[in-house]
Amino acid sequence: MNLTPVLKPWAVRSRGDFKVAGTTGLVTVVTGGAGHDIAAFRWANLTYDCIVWYVKWYFNVQTGFTAGQYVQHSLYRAKAFSVSPSAATSLIPAVGQGMKKMSHADSVVTAFQIATTGEITGGTRTLDGIPVQTRGLWCPTTTVVQQAEPVLPPDGYLFYFHAGTAALAEGFVLQNDITMGAAGVITLSMEVAWSEITPDALYMDDKNTSGSVYGGQ
Repeated sequence: MNLTPVLKPWAVRSRGDFKVAGTTGLVTVVTGGAGHDIAAFRWANLTYDCIVWYVKWYFNVQTGFTAGQYVQHSLYRAKAFSVSPSAATSLIPAVGQGMKKMSHADSVVTAFQIATTGEITGGTRTLDGIPVQTRGLWCPTTTVVQQAEPVLPPDGYLFYFHAGTAALAEGFVLQNDITMGAAGVITLSMEVAWSEITPDALYMDDKNTSGSVYGGQ
């Protein structure tokens, strides 16, 4: 039996609604565990709040491992995110791009990075001790594709990041949990939707009278 979450009708007074997807390069031999990140999102804007509606990711094994192994990634909330990640490909939308409505302002997200051929430099941050979501798959010595499902909570949004100083910035990271063995090559794709809003301009509104409703996907 499949249980489908019912999204509550959140209404937001938004300056912009965004949805971005990206794919790593050919990733090989990434160490597993804390500090070994595949993607990271940092919000350090001083004026606006950020609502992350959902995060979706999946990976493809492009070249099989010498010995079969489990490949697993976990999504963590990040706090005290004082230094942005680096050594990766930026997924920040370009001017005039990435918004769901063209009259919206350009995104002011501070950093959004995905790996190229190895782990990213994760910056300075403190992660929660327990991930929001963990997904993995047994990978044999042949190619394999992991199915993509969004991390979509039943209350309608995944993260709420407040405006604040750089030292109090928030975000999320996707961590590689298990060291990748010899010969294996993967690509990982990620999709994220978020809104940038006036602080605390998020309402429960069945009649949609307070602003635009964003319903996750």
